[in-house]
Amino acid sequence: FDIAEGEKLPIAQEDVTLDGWAIEARLYAEDPSAGFLPHSGKIAVWRAPTSARVDSGIEQGDSVTTFYDPMVAKIIAHGRTRDEARAKLAASLKETILLGVGNNRDFLIELLEDESFAKGEAATDYIEANLDRLTTRKPPGGDAALALVAATMVERPFGDLLTGWNSRGASTFPVHVALSNGEIIKADALVSRNGVETQCGDKLSAVTVTSKTDDEIRYFADGRAGQAFFARNIRTIDLDAAGAAERYFDFTLAPAEDSGAGADIVKAPMAGAVTSVAVKPGDSVSKGRTVATIEAMKMEHQLKAPRDGIVA
Repeated sequence: FDIAEGEKLPIAQEDVTLDGWAIEARLYAEDPSAGFLPHSGKIAVWRAPTSARVDSGIEQGDSVTTFYDPMVAKIIAHGRTRDEARAKLAASLKETILLGVGNNRDFLIELLEDESFAKGEAATDYIEANLDRLTTRKPPGGDAALALVAATMVERPFGDLLTGWNSRGASTFPVHVALSNGEIIKADALVSRNGVETQCGDKLSAVTVTSKTDDEIRYFADGRAGQAFFARNIRTIDLDAAGAAERYFDFTLAPAEDSGAGADIVKAPMAGAVTSVAVKPGDSVSKGRTVATIEAMKMEHQLKAPRDGIVA
C-alpha cells in the first residue's frame, strides 16, 4: 500500500539481511520427456519430504484434473551456501513420492545434480539445449527394477509364509510390460520363498522381499536394503525406488490384439475437451497430419496421425 500511494517503505535496503540460500522446485503433474505434457489422474501415493518446506494443496486420493494448472507442490530447501541448498533440495526430492500421475520429480533431481547447474554455469537456455539428456529415465531400483515389477504382481504375502511354495516347486508366471517410451519387455518371473527373479533374454533381475503392503515393498538386492513404493491399476504399475520412478503398462493378461503398438489408433495422451475434429471417415491422411485438437490445462494439444492411412 505504501508503494502504491507513493510513500516510502518503513525500511531501507541496508536494513535487509541475508541468511544463506534457498532454492525452490515446483513439482508438476507433467512428462518432461514428452514436451512437458500435462498429466491428469488420481494421486495413488503421496509422501511429502520431511527435510524441506512443502507448500502443497493435495492429499493422497485427490485427483489432478484438466481444469487447472498441473502444479501439485512447491518444495523449498535452505542452506548456508547455494550448493548446500541445492544438495538438500535434491535429497528432499528423492524422499518425495508421487504416484498415479506422471510428474517431473526425476527431471528436477537430474537437473539439480547436473554438473553445470551445480557450478552455477547453466543459463536460461540450458534445459532446452540439454533436454534429451536431462529427461533420460533411470530404472527404479536399478538392476532390481523388473523383479520389483514382478513382486507387485504377486498377490500373496511375503515373510515367513513360504510365498510361492507349491507341491510342484517354485511358481512361475510371465511378465509382459511396456515402458512410457514404447519399449516392450517380455520376461519370465519365478517366485521362491521370498525371492523374486525375472529372466529377460540373458538379463537377470532379482530381489528378496522382506515385507509388502498395498503400496510399499521392502527388499534386499545385491546385499543392500531397499524400499519401493508402487501403485497398481488395471493396466498400469507405477514404481518408485532408489530416487527414480517409472510407469509400466501391464499387458501380461491382455488379449493378443491389445498387447502391441496401437499404430491404427489415435489416442489422446491426456483427458480434455475435444475442440475440433479435422477429418471424417474415408479421408486419406499422411503421417503427422493433425486429426483432432483437445484443450486441457489451459493449453491446446494437437493429435496427429501416427502413419499414412484412411480414416475408418
